[in-house]
Amino acid sequence: MRFKVLNKIKIFDFDDTLVYTDAKINIPNKNLKFSTRQFAKYYHDHPDEDYDYSEFRQGELKNPRPTAFFRTAFKHIVDKNDSDIMILTARPNTEEVKKYLSKYINIDKVIIVGAAKTPELKKKEIGKLLDRYEDIRFFDDSIANIEAVESLNNPKITTQIVKR
Repeated sequence: MRFKVLNKIKIFDFDDTLVYTDAKINIPNKNLKFSTRQFAKYYHDHPDEDYDYSEFRQGELKNPRPTAFFRTAFKHIVDKNDSDIMILTARPNTEEVKKYLSKYINIDKVIIVGAAKTPELKKKEIGKLLDRYEDIRFFDDSIANIEAVESLNNPKITTQIVKR
């Protein structure tokens, strides 16, 4: 990863925080499929289920559309250039995320970290940044992800729920 010398970082979830897609999470043993929004609610009560994220690993993003937050706030935050920017996504194929974002922003300013598909993995990735940054801001649409990061209980971290 490349990090600038800035003392601040703003971290954004990708799916449903910045972009809506039609990808689904499958629960094979129950023959269920969930949108990311439905999955966030389901996962909160069933964290130990066996999940199939294969639609998020496939090539192109399925019907990507920018969220209101992306259109109204995200681009301005990136353009402000007062902090490092990270996208912390559940998607292991970060090239597709990068390709999509490059249509709207200067992608050279953005660090993209993939495969953080559970709240605990997002918490772990953000925990790795505590020694590098004095100001860490995390934006996510998922209450479970926000709560996991807040459980780090560190004054350097500020969280913000992004409404859908």
